[in-house]
Amino acid sequence: MLTLRDPVVRLEKVAIRAVHLSSLDLEVNPRVENPNPIDAVLRDLPFTVFFRTSSGKKEIASGNTGRIEIPANNNIVIPVPVTSYDLALLEAFVSIIGRGGLRLEIEGNAVIDHIMGWTLPFTEAVDVTAGEIVAALEGKTAGKKRM
Repeated sequence: MLTLRDPVVRLEKVAIRAVHLSSLDLEVNPRVENPNPIDAVLRDLPFTVFFRTSSGKKEIASGNTGRIEIPANNNIVIPVPVTSYDLALLEAFVSIIGRGGLRLEIEGNAVIDHIMGWTLPFTEAVDVTAGEIVAALEGKTAGKKRM
């Protein structure tokens, strides 16, 4: 009898691609692991990027991987470019100046088709320093692995 294990979704890294006056370009890289002996299909993985403020969390961007096949007993890292929303970005920059960085939280749900189907929620956080923002302003790509 075939025993199936739950796939695993983790945040591999978040990379700052560019900083503009009215937006922040990020690349969010989720990793989806298929520990089973048959292929699986990631139907989609919608996610939202938040940052923490003293009054809670603020949404700054969202994205989706779209449909991707994951080979048996394998994993895949999916780079997804996202751009921040204008008003939330201003609050994020105030946070960077005040604290020397900001903590980004990525929340999403992976919908995976297999012999059976899964909806796997995930939440992970990554800290972005003021230095990484400066490097992005200078045209250097900065990446931060998950915590």
